[in-house]
This record gives sequence, structure tokens and C-alpha cells, in this order.
Amino acid sequence: MPETHLSSDARHGQNDGESRPRPLFAPTPTPRASAGTVLAFVVVVVLMLAGFYMMAHAFSSPDLGLAWFAGGLLVDAFAFWFAFGILPSFDSRR
Repeated sequence: MPETHLSSDARHGQNDGESRPRPLFAPTPTPRASAGTVLAFVVVVVLMLAGFYMMAHAFSSPDLGLAWFAGGLLVDAFAFWFAFGILPSFDSRR
């Protein structure tokens, strides 16, 4: 059975014939998040939590319960669409 090493100097799929140790915390090739990305993340989290609150509030409001729940569901759907549909498209344009 071949021996596997899980350490900082692991080969990680390199097959160039040279044995070079890799640092444990190597710098990432992707750039850091911009202030706009961080702000968008905060807005998405606030929208998601607001949608959860609206859906929970639906159970304490018998008259408008369906409207509260549907509104919360729409707010959550928009937050997830924005986070996973719109924000990644801005990163791919660079």
C-alpha cells in the first residue's frame, strides 16, 4: 500500500520531477475581497435574516400570515439569487 503524507510539503498533484517543499500557508492566487463585495455580503445576510423573521412572524399574525410568509420567502429567494447568481457574475467580468 503506498504511503501518503499529509503535510505542508506534500506534492499536491505536482509532477515536474523536482522535489520542492511548499509552505504551509502559501499565498492565494485570487485577490482579496473588495469593500463592495463585503458590503454586498452584509446586505445579503441582512436580507436573509429579515426573510427568516418575516416567515416566523407569519405564525403570530393570523390575518396576514400568508402574506408575511410569502413576503419572507420572496426576500430569502432574492437574497440567495443575489448572492449566488448576481455577485459571481461581477467577479467573472474582471
